[in-house]
Amino acid sequence: MRRLILFLHGLGGSSAASWGKFKELLEADDDLVGLEVAFLEQPSSPWRAWTSPVAAEIGTLAGALATDLEESFLQFDQILLVTHSMGGLVARKWLTRLLMKKITTNVAGIVFFAVPHEGSSLARVLVRLSVDHKQLQQLTPKSPFLTELNEAWVNLDCAGAMPIWNVAAARDGCVAPSSAAPLWIGGRSRTLAEKDHRSVIKPADAEDKAFKIVKNAALELAGADTPGVRRPRSVVGHGEDGAAEAVAGNPLFYYYRPEEAAHYLVRPVDGTLAQLLPLRHLWVHGPIGCGKTVAASRAMYNAFRAHLTVSLGASTGKGATGAIASLEQQVRAAVAPGPEVRAGEDDIDRIVSLLESCSVAGIGAILIEETPLPDEREAAGFFAAVRAISVRQAQRSPGVPVRLVFTSPVDPGPAFDGNDLASESVTVIPMHYWPAEELDDLLRRISRSLRLSLDNSVIERVLRSDPRSPRLVKMFIQNFVQLGGSVSDLDEALMVTLAGLAQ
Repeated sequence: MRRLILFLHGLGGSSAASWGKFKELLEADDDLVGLEVAFLEQPSSPWRAWTSPVAAEIGTLAGALATDLEESFLQFDQILLVTHSMGGLVARKWLTRLLMKKITTNVAGIVFFAVPHEGSSLARVLVRLSVDHKQLQQLTPKSPFLTELNEAWVNLDCAGAMPIWNVAAARDGCVAPSSAAPLWIGGRSRTLAEKDHRSVIKPADAEDKAFKIVKNAALELAGADTPGVRRPRSVVGHGEDGAAEAVAGNPLFYYYRPEEAAHYLVRPVDGTLAQLLPLRHLWVHGPIGCGKTVAASRAMYNAFRAHLTVSLGASTGKGATGAIASLEQQVRAAVAPGPEVRAGEDDIDRIVSLLESCSVAGIGAILIEETPLPDEREAAGFFAAVRAISVRQAQRSPGVPVRLVFTSPVDPGPAFDGNDLASESVTVIPMHYWPAEELDDLLRRISRSLRLSLDNSVIERVLRSDPRSPRLVKMFIQNFVQLGGSVSDLDEALMVTLAGLAQ
C-alpha cells in the first residue's frame, strides 16, 4: 500500500520552504519507512496592491486542491493531509464539498496547524492595507465565508468523516488558540506552549512535538483498515461479561456509557426502534442531522448491549458491489480472523457467514452508516443486495440472527414493500428534524444534568437560530468532556457558545 503525507501551506507560504525540516525528519524516521512526502503550492500573499494578481478565493483554492488530489495523487492508497493556517480552511472547504456530493477519497486524515477556524484578528488589519484581497476578507472573524463553512462542517459531521488533529500555538499572534482549536471543530486538539504561528510548522528535530504529532497521525492511519473511512466501532454495555470478553483487547472497539444518553431526548421513534429491532432488520431514513444514528445506537444498546458500527461512506461511486465489499471488509476486521472463505461462496454468502461469527462473538446488531446511494441504479443494486442478505440469513440462521440497521437520507420507497420473505424481514422507519419545542427541552435537560443555569432568553435565541437539530450543542458537550473540562468551566463556556450561536 502506498502512503503519502501531503503538506498544504497557508497565506503567504510556499510549498516546501514553509515546512522547515519536516521532509528530512520524516524520511529519516525508521518507523515511517516507505512513506512518501509531497508538498502542494497555492497562490497566496499577505497583501495585494492594485497591480497585483487577483487573490483567488478560498473556495477556488479548494477546487484546485480537489483537482490536485484527483489528477496527481490517485496512485496513493492513503493520504495524510497536513495543513497550516489558511491551508486548513482550503482543506475544510474541500471536505465539505466532498461530503455533500458523497464522493470517496484516498485522504484518510487531516492535521490542522494553527488554522483560523473562527478567523484571525490580524486579517482585520491586513485587509485594510490591501486592495480587494478576497482571502483576507474571508479570514476575518465572522466573515460570511467562515459562517457558512463552520455551519456546513457541523451539519455534515465532517469531524466524523475521518480522523482530524487540531494544533494550536500558544504564542501565535496571528491565530488565537481558541480559533485554532474550538470545541465544535471535533477531532483531537493539542496546544504547543513554546510555538508561534511560523515555528509551529518548523520542527527542530525528531523530538519536536509538532513532528511527533504528524508522525503519530501517520502511524495511526497506517494501522487503519480502510483509507478515508472511520474504523468499525462496537458499542458494548458495562456488565455484559460475555459480550465484553468477546471483544476485549480489540482496538476496533470502544465502549458506550449509557449515562452519555442523558444529553439526548427520548422520542417516540426510540420505542419503535427498540421494539422492532429484535424482530426485523431496519432501514432508518431522514435528513442529515435529524438523529438517526443516535436513535439507532440507543435502540441497539437497549436490545442487545453489544453491537458493531461500520461506515460505507468511502464506497460511494463504487456501486452496490463496492459497498458490500466494504461492509464485508469492516465486519471481518472486527471479528478477525472470522470464518474461512469457502470455495463457491459469493459475496452474499460471505456476509451471512460473518454475521454468524458476530452472533457467536455476542454481537447482536450492526449499525451501517453512510449507506452510499448517489443514484437510482446504485440504490437499486444495494437494495437487492440487502434483500438477498436478509433472505439467506433467514434460511441459514434460525432463531434471532444478528440484526442490520441501515441509516441513510434515502427513502427506499417500494424496495421492501412486497409480501416476500425479504420485505417481511426489513422494516422502513422515517425520521425527521427535531421540533423546536423538543430542542428547547433538550437544552433544559442539559442544563439540569450538568447543574448549569441557562437563561431562558439565551435558549430562545438559540431556538430561533437553528430550530431543527441539536447536533451543535451535542458536539459541544461531547468535545468539552473529552478535553477534560470541568463543570464550572463548562457553565461559562456553554453560555458563551450558545450566546454566540444566537448572534
